[in-house]
Amino acid sequence: MTRVCIIVEGQTEQIFIHDVLAPALAESGVYVTARELGIPGHKGGRVSLARVEKDVANLLKQDRGACCSMMVDFYGLPSEFFELPGVVLSSARSVHENALAVEHALGGYMQSRHDVRPGRFLPYIQMHEFEGLLFASPAAMAKHTDPTLERDFHNIASEFDSPEDIDQGSETHPSRRIQRLFPKYQKNLDGPRIAREVGLELLLQKCEHFRYWVASLKTIAERADA
Repeated sequence: MTRVCIIVEGQTEQIFIHDVLAPALAESGVYVTARELGIPGHKGGRVSLARVEKDVANLLKQDRGACCSMMVDFYGLPSEFFELPGVVLSSARSVHENALAVEHALGGYMQSRHDVRPGRFLPYIQMHEFEGLLFASPAAMAKHTDPTLERDFHNIASEFDSPEDIDQGSETHPSRRIQRLFPKYQKNLDGPRIAREVGLELLLQKCEHFRYWVASLKTIAERADA
């Protein structure tokens, strides 16, 4: 079984990986754990290139038989990630293509600075943030917030080709849209609860870039040995 540690922004993503992603990947022989970015036991905090670099490098040194991935939101990502060599973002590209550009650049950065083989580190940028995934099922969102909001959630989702397309404006990013409709939304409690209700199968069906990441995780062992 291949071990993969996924670095995440906070507790919400940590619970999601433990409850939703890990069981499915275990069936493919990939044992996944998640830890928050930064010092263990402390709050994840703000994402920065330096923190990601330090955590990834340390994890791969500590366990040379393991691989590493990461799950951080595109929304709020510092500009330093977009200034990495090879990153060219364009509104003419799909969100999947723009996310891949950042991921590939980050992988190349780690390879050049720490001699990390591409197969051992698999960056993942969540488009545009974790809450975007929840819009894969407006019914599940309403069930765990307010049943009367299902149509509102559906109307938001129907404006976009994919939940990953829901934009990242300061007032229009996915979590802000949820909070406007349901002010009592608690990211760490409601987010994972809704994600479990949505289920991995529907997330993979609705979210192209997330599906690409999960498929890559399933084959990470072969790439690491290449």
